[in-house]
Amino acid sequence: MKRARAATLLTAAVLAASFGFVALRTRRGAMPEGPPPAVRAQTPEDAVYAMLEAAREGDVEAYLNSLTGVQADLAARTLRETGKAEFRAALQRSQRGVKGIALREPENPGDARCSILAEYVFADRKETQQINLVRRGGVWKIESVAAAIAVPPVVPYGAPVR
Repeated sequence: MKRARAATLLTAAVLAASFGFVALRTRRGAMPEGPPPAVRAQTPEDAVYAMLEAAREGDVEAYLNSLTGVQADLAARTLRETGKAEFRAALQRSQRGVKGIALREPENPGDARCSILAEYVFADRKETQQINLVRRGGVWKIESVAAAIAVPPVVPYGAPVR
């Protein structure tokens, strides 16, 4: 009888610990941990990915926080002119068709300024875009973004392999 009781207590303890762990992870997932992604941008790549994630999520504050200089001024003016809801929708639309993103190694990442060539893969094309960044207080921010150049793919995205 003692053995069955010990097994029951051990099972109950394991289940309670599991439920507690799940509850803690769920609560942590719902709450932001630490500073916004742009604040954690220790590398130029981090800054670009934080900006793209903020755009995909429609997180206007995080998106604006990932920018500086000319790009920040342009985004702030657009936000004032369109309103927060339309700005959020435009950010999300800009990322809707993206199937994949590749970043080339940054040019001069040891300096206070650098540039990265980003490649966006869509179903019907790929686009390349130069992103210029600046490091301010140890955090990389996007200073300017060149116009994207579209290139039709040799093999369309999702085409069957022969």
